[in-house]
Amino acid sequence: MILNNELQPERMTISAISAKFSDGEIFVDDDYQRRSVWVEKNKIRLLESVLTGYPMPEVYFWQGEPEPTTGKITLSIVDGQQRIRAITEYITNEFKLTKSALDRQNQSEEFVGKLFSDLKSEDKNKIWNYRLNVRVIPYTVTRDEIIRLFLRLNETDKSLNPQELRNAKFNGKFIQAAIAVADNDFWKKWSVFTPAIIRRMTDVTICSQFLAFFRVGLQGEITQKAINGLYDQFNDKYSQKNSDIEKCNNTLEFIDKIFSTNDDIVKFFKSQVHFYPLFIGSYIFLEKSRPIDISALSANLVKFAKLYRERGSLSSNTINEYWGASNEGTSRRSNREIRVNTILNVLENGT
Repeated sequence: MILNNELQPERMTISAISAKFSDGEIFVDDDYQRRSVWVEKNKIRLLESVLTGYPMPEVYFWQGEPEPTTGKITLSIVDGQQRIRAITEYITNEFKLTKSALDRQNQSEEFVGKLFSDLKSEDKNKIWNYRLNVRVIPYTVTRDEIIRLFLRLNETDKSLNPQELRNAKFNGKFIQAAIAVADNDFWKKWSVFTPAIIRRMTDVTICSQFLAFFRVGLQGEITQKAINGLYDQFNDKYSQKNSDIEKCNNTLEFIDKIFSTNDDIVKFFKSQVHFYPLFIGSYIFLEKSRPIDISALSANLVKFAKLYRERGSLSSNTINEYWGASNEGTSRRSNREIRVNTILNVLENGT
């Protein structure tokens, strides 16, 4: 089958697409799609194009097999979910057309600053009647072919980062474990991951690095290529999956107790470069059975963070070495080992 010959162009109104999206007849398949990454300015610019009559890129739908009893057909979005989400969110009054996000020549238009419900009827109809160029892929096309098409469409403009590409390519046990760890309430409670990090799935990458430690240790690489290899290796068989998730959750529970004692610890260690050694160091520390004094551990970490921030000519070799390993080649194995061993020593012995 030559896929391009099967994709005849169609045109669908926003009115039709919105109704089908609301009813679930058009949906996003999260198994391979990335998360919604557009910020509000992107969404406003798209609606500006709609209201001023400019075209937008094609949208690709994959047709589901008809439901045997009713004949109902669903369409999953292969390419264009950001656009469709933006349109439907505006129609449901989730954002206004902020003046500062619009082109200068449109900043005096009547739609400026308005929710959809506040638009005059003429502008609402411009949106409802706007036609998108659509290509519907028949249900006879396999899922593997759909994923290859998705990757090809998005690789062309480099819009997907490595984790988003992994999310499209893999749907196995390792990525499921990484997502499960990323869903832990700890991250939201302490605002470790910014909205931008979450949108682009970098949180899942970071959690993949923790899982990588359990599988290959500190001597293993955590480059994008190495993580791809782990996703492939443990895609179908990952007998340690539940155990590794539990290890992560137990370590995060321990760090949560430490974070709860002092805001300075949170401010210092929630940055990616410092959280990695804290996480790995904490796991190793917990593996060595001993009495745990959270107050003493907290005091050690507070002192270390203070010495790091005040680093000067009289700083200890330990602080200087950690500083160097934190400011260049942070994913390099030797620098990760320095940072992890330093934090482990702080937990065990103080600074």
